[in-house]
Amino acid sequence: MKIVGKLVIFGGITLSGYYGITHSVNPALAQIVPDHTLGDNPSVVKPNVEVKGLPADLIEGGATRGDNLFHSFSDFNVGDLQRVYFANPAGINNILGRVTGSNISKIFGTLGVDGAANLFLLNPNGIVFGANSQLDVAGSFVGSTANSIVFGNGTEFSATNPEEPPLLTINITPGLQYGKNHPQPIVNAGNLAVGQGHSVTLVGGSVISTGDILAPGGEINILAIPREANVQLGQAGQILTISTPTVPLTPSDPASVTEFLSSLNHDTGVTVTPDGQVTLTDSGTIVPLAPGTVIISGALNTANLSPGQTGGKVTVLGDQVGLFDSASIDVSGNSSGGEALIGGDFQGQGQLPLATATYLGPD
Repeated sequence: MKIVGKLVIFGGITLSGYYGITHSVNPALAQIVPDHTLGDNPSVVKPNVEVKGLPADLIEGGATRGDNLFHSFSDFNVGDLQRVYFANPAGINNILGRVTGSNISKIFGTLGVDGAANLFLLNPNGIVFGANSQLDVAGSFVGSTANSIVFGNGTEFSATNPEEPPLLTINITPGLQYGKNHPQPIVNAGNLAVGQGHSVTLVGGSVISTGDILAPGGEINILAIPREANVQLGQAGQILTISTPTVPLTPSDPASVTEFLSSLNHDTGVTVTPDGQVTLTDSGTIVPLAPGTVIISGALNTANLSPGQTGGKVTVLGDQVGLFDSASIDVSGNSSGGEALIGGDFQGQGQLPLATATYLGPD
């Protein structure tokens, strides 16, 4: 693995444990199906609309609250070669989509925003970005398997208890609320890129990234949450604080994570062997996936080579964090390098949790 820029590492040197994560899987890949939880403001999918010069499915409608636009779906998937964009009306800075059904979101094509708004995608069942997937988001992107997005005034946008957002202006920094059940995973094998100075944030029960993530001069935040928690985010999705109740972690079914991965039937950079082990496809490296584990074998890049500019920031947090094989982190800048926090905050200070184990593969 390769790291360019300032690196801060906290935790041990080994990974252990093979607990999985419970989930619900439907082998049928539905596409984008709006639900009926937004009252008179349903999400509407318009096929074959020209977006950025090419045909795409354009998502319109939704419930507007201040500068936020809320969408709700029973299923949300993007097929191979499919292009799906959220319309970005004037005055909207944040687009928030939730999935209220029981299926994983499988993003195998292009997911984007037809404008500069930030995009939040919430699916408690899990989110998978396939090898041919990509983001076309000029703002920031947050993908999470939390139960709900909770705003500072107590307003909640829940995928597990869906209701119409209240008729009030919501412009308060959001948080991600995870319930008592084991949070579901996020897998990225694609190319997740956002605009200059913006951020990519992935928060799941476990996070596997074998693909590339690019946020030039911005932030990449990857966080694995193994238990009930509240994650406080900044306006652009940066992780500010993480609070968890003082209750013991209960192991989940060891077979469930392999079932989750086996159900995808798509190139994700990981393989489930006949004996139930999970390996990195290219190298055959066996990776453990206890709740709260982050596995990185792709590129995390926040380099900023514009004249006089500083590199961005990479934060990778979990109970166990592993950087394997061809993993690389680049936080370089034209003026000075940025910062990479792997497994904890600088010198163990601050409010970010420390990993119990951190593994860095050979160069």
